[in-house]
Amino acid sequence: MIMFNNGLLSVTEDYDYDTFFIDAYGVFYAGNGSFYPGALGVMETLVKRGKTVAVVSNTSQLSENAMESYEKKGLEQGKHYDIFVSAGDVARSHLIENNLNYNFYMFFDSAEKGLLFDNTECRAVYDISRADMAFVPYPLFTKEIWTSTIAKCAAAFSWARTAIVSASCRPSHSKQT
Repeated sequence: MIMFNNGLLSVTEDYDYDTFFIDAYGVFYAGNGSFYPGALGVMETLVKRGKTVAVVSNTSQLSENAMESYEKKGLEQGKHYDIFVSAGDVARSHLIENNLNYNFYMFFDSAEKGLLFDNTECRAVYDISRADMAFVPYPLFTKEIWTSTIAKCAAAFSWARTAIVSASCRPSHSKQT
């Protein structure tokens, strides 16, 4: 793995790459409102060298929402990156392009996360038994919460129904129970 502060620029000097796809969280963004040391400088240098820098994120938020959050912390489009693509953008495009008409149940209801479904044929329902798919927009930090969520989905959905899960339960993000 090449870290920002000790090697990415040297790779750009050794190889003639035109485009860099850079994941956000854990790659240049360290969490808790901070970027890894040197990350923004490297991204700025790449843009100045005429490279295309595309930030990719597995967030279920739409790009404009995620970009706004990062901009408040100091990441600037045009200076540090050119394009921002989120999993929320990809999911929304899929829903729109395929004219999918689902009732969705959202765990941990959030207006911000629900923007994914704006201007689609999908509708929010508040009774999971009336849903065609489930949307889990936040990390589920404990095995008990994850198991409970899956049990609710399994009880409500047949095998033919759809579940969109945007976050994973990774040990590094687990809280002690």
